[in-house]
Amino acid sequence: MSNDIVEINRAYYNKSYSAKTVLFGLIHSWISFDQQSKSRKNFEEIQPLIEACTHKPVYYLDYGFGHGSLLLKMPAGVAIYGCDIADEAVRNLNNIAGVLKRNIKVTTVENFDAFVNGVSFNIISCSHVLEHVEDDAALVGIFKKHLHKDGKLVINLPVNEVWNDPKHARKYTPQSATDLLGSHGFVVEKMLQCDRLTAFFLHHEQVKPVAKPFKIMLRAIRLFFAVMPGFFSTMADKWLPAKYEFQQLILVARLHE
Repeated sequence: MSNDIVEINRAYYNKSYSAKTVLFGLIHSWISFDQQSKSRKNFEEIQPLIEACTHKPVYYLDYGFGHGSLLLKMPAGVAIYGCDIADEAVRNLNNIAGVLKRNIKVTTVENFDAFVNGVSFNIISCSHVLEHVEDDAALVGIFKKHLHKDGKLVINLPVNEVWNDPKHARKYTPQSATDLLGSHGFVVEKMLQCDRLTAFFLHHEQVKPVAKPFKIMLRAIRLFFAVMPGFFSTMADKWLPAKYEFQQLILVARLHE
C-alpha cells in the first residue's frame, strides 16, 4: 500500500505539471487558490524567520515545491533550494527561474542527497507533503540532518479533512504532528490552524457537489481569494461558520538544545 501511495502521487503530480509553458506556469501559480492559500500562509511564517536570521545569505529549502509559488515569493539575500517528487515540477521551475533570471536550485527526490551535500539550511519548509509519503518519520529525520543547529523547520499539514484524498497515506492532528516532530528532537515554537475557505470549497465540490451554474460561481470566488491580499482570506476565516473547519495546520519548530 505504501509503495502504491508513492507511485500514485508521482504519477498524479507529473501529470499535473506536464506540458506547462513558462507563462502558463507563472499564471497558474498566481491565480490558483490551492497554491496561494498555502504559500501565502507559509510565507507569513517564513518571512520573519528570514529577517531574524543573522547568517547571510539565508539558506532555504522548500521540500515539495510543486508549482513553485512559495519559492517565487523569496526575497533577495536568500539562497533558494527546492526538491519535488515530480520530474515535471523540476523542469517547469527551472524554465520559470530562467525566464525570471532567478537563481533557484531545484532537484528531484532521487537526486536530493547529492544535491544538498554539504549544505546546512537555516530554514526548511515542507507544505502538504508528509501526508503523501511512505514514511513521514524518515522524512522528518532527513530534515533534521540538513537543518542548521539554529535553524527553523516550518511544516504545513492538512487537518480536519473534508474528504478522503486517495493520495494521502495518513491523517494528522495537532497532537500527532507535535509527537512526530518531538520524536526527532524538535520543539514546536508556534502552532496555528487556518483556512476555512478550503473546507467551504471542498464541501461544495466534493462532499455535496453544487449544480453547474454554482460551480462557475465557486471558481470565481476561488480566483478572487487567490489574487487578492491575504487580508480577505483571514477575514473569511473569521466570518465562515465553524462547521467549515480549518484545513491547514502550521508548525514552526527548532531542534532541542
